[in-house]
Amino acid sequence: MSAEESTLRVEPPVDLAIARPSKIIAVGLNYRDHAAESQMDLPDRPLLFAKSFDTFCPVGPALVPASSVPDPQALRIRCLLNGETMQDATTADMIFSVAEVIAFISASIALEPGDVIASGTPPGVGFARTPPVYLAPGDVVTVEIESIGTLTNPVVAAA
Repeated sequence: MSAEESTLRVEPPVDLAIARPSKIIAVGLNYRDHAAESQMDLPDRPLLFAKSFDTFCPVGPALVPASSVPDPQALRIRCLLNGETMQDATTADMIFSVAEVIAFISASIALEPGDVIASGTPPGVGFARTPPVYLAPGDVVTVEIESIGTLTNPVVAAA
């Protein structure tokens, strides 16, 4: 371990004194090609569910203000598994835009500072591959979102 690694502190990407995330809201089937690979019909409105199990829904590496993202519907998203690209898409492929998702959710759920909205899954998920690809202990998953950053997480066995 290098000196830099031994002094690294991992902290939440939000100041908990200002905004404590109270909910995680995920949107299902919000990418056309993912719905197709899942053999599901396109939804006529956003499908909402929660990713609130322990260790689910890692977020980061930073919170980026909306003013720093010129167009949220023009961001490249990639997911790599052990360095191999599994998903490579753009938010332009979303069925419901970021603005539409926020409007839909906030019509029935009070959103608070720090709440997390996961806007959907691009195509390329493991179960839809031939042969299927599933995560295993020792794997490393990296997610990159243009203008936001890169988050890398190791896969570990359940305790």
